[in-house]
Amino acid sequence: MKLYSLLFESESNYIVYFDMDGVLADFEGGTQKDPSFVSATDEFNKLLDAMPELKGKSEAELKELIKVKQSNPAMAKLKKAYGEIDRALYKSAGKEGFFRNLEVYPGAKEMLQAAKDITGNVPNILTAPVKSQFCAKEKEEWMQEHFAGLYDTFICKPEKYEEATREVQNNRIPILVDDRQKNI
Repeated sequence: MKLYSLLFESESNYIVYFDMDGVLADFEGGTQKDPSFVSATDEFNKLLDAMPELKGKSEAELKELIKVKQSNPAMAKLKKAYGEIDRALYKSAGKEGFFRNLEVYPGAKEMLQAAKDITGNVPNILTAPVKSQFCAKEKEEWMQEHFAGLYDTFICKPEKYEEATREVQNNRIPILVDDRQKNI
């Protein structure tokens, strides 16, 4: 605990946010229960297996390779297949009950408690919605069911950086625990 105390000398100046999906909740595991997501992923993997030059590439490296316009027909198919995975993922997440039924990641409660112990403040939840009439309500209900009393504010908005910017203006240092590098 001494190391944490050194890092957070002025504890009350920090505000900690936790993302929900991929940090506290197993979003990916929830999508893998959907047959259309499984089918799209299988098709992508089949195409990927037929391209030995891509073997060993990380997911991030593959995304970089396929995001540009493709002149190679095999890469164009791979790009289309990746798009199908993305569509299936968000279609799955848009269904009623999806967020309500996500599994809690092991250690999630301990992370929230540790954030409180380290900073002296109860952390907040800052999660992005998917296009669904059920998303925000189900996410908030899920948080209440699994983590009541372990967080202060629940915020569901697409642009997480806006919250951080607001806190900087209030002379507080925001810390976002997120599974996506672009949000941190």
